[in-house]
Amino acid sequence: QEAINKAPTDPKLVYNLGLMYGKTGEVDLAIKTIKQSIIMKPNFAEAYIKLGYAYYFLYEQYITSSEYKQKAPEYYNLSYNCLQEGLKYKPEDPECHAGLGRLAIVAGRYDQAIKHLLDARQYTLPGEVDMEEIISYELGRCYFEQGKYQESLKEYKEYLEIAAPGMEYDLVKKAID
Repeated sequence: QEAINKAPTDPKLVYNLGLMYGKTGEVDLAIKTIKQSIIMKPNFAEAYIKLGYAYYFLYEQYITSSEYKQKAPEYYNLSYNCLQEGLKYKPEDPECHAGLGRLAIVAGRYDQAIKHLLDARQYTLPGEVDMEEIISYELGRCYFEQGKYQESLKEYKEYLEIAAPGMEYDLVKKAID
């Protein structure tokens, strides 16, 4: 808040503060602060995209909660709207396309998800391993759900080549085996 008060006309500073809140797990403060940066700069693509991801995080939290499950669709819609707004201002952003791809997967719209994920791949710069990992994993899921097992296998193998060991890695490896 002190940083906002010192530089109330700098949307990038306010946005960065929102990112810091998000990294510390203070999602509500992150959302509030990032929204403030958008008020300051209405065409702030990165802010819309990160806000979309914050709402997606809340969607994932609420969809598995018996107590708050009814709120999940609200966060899905907020996430979708923010990512669409981000795409409007930055149509070649891989993170935005990957986020829209994930939302399409949740909705069972695999063709739409594949399109966004392939766009994300096209716009991902060489060496952006985290984005490549997400894209391969999610494409593998989409192709599997569509019964396109060879395409799924190809994506999952690519995922295993770049991903660090962990729970998803182990699940993919087990599925391939």
